[in-house]
Amino acid sequence: MKIQLIRLESAKIYNRLLLGLVLAIFIAAARLFPNLTDRFPPCPFHHLTGLPCPFCGSARVAVLSVHGRFLQAALLNPAAFAVYLYFAAVVLLGLFAAFNLKTPDLSLTKREKRLLLRIVLLLIILNWGYLLSIAR
Repeated sequence: MKIQLIRLESAKIYNRLLLGLVLAIFIAAARLFPNLTDRFPPCPFHHLTGLPCPFCGSARVAVLSVHGRFLQAALLNPAAFAVYLYFAAVVLLGLFAAFNLKTPDLSLTKREKRLLLRIVLLLIILNWGYLLSIAR
């Protein structure tokens, strides 16, 4: 694993800024329409089985986060909350890069990438177990 400070390529900066624009639109919609998640279709997995899927509550986590209710959001679905924090960090680093500031770059070997994938899959399974345990 290698971490270094670099200046991002234009394409990566644009991708991060585009993600930031999408997040800004979602934040604005969530602020203007607090009951935004009531309009979403129900989760098909939950509808068919009565059990939460590994990603159940992700939209509610986003809306709770936008309204500053971070603890409630993290308790509702910890993995979704972590993903949204990651997205926020990516956007913030994209803003740094847009002003030509150096940003951290993480380089992983193939072996490290495989290990990271296994860890992420394990965390998704553990998160699902958590969601199943609180659904009862």
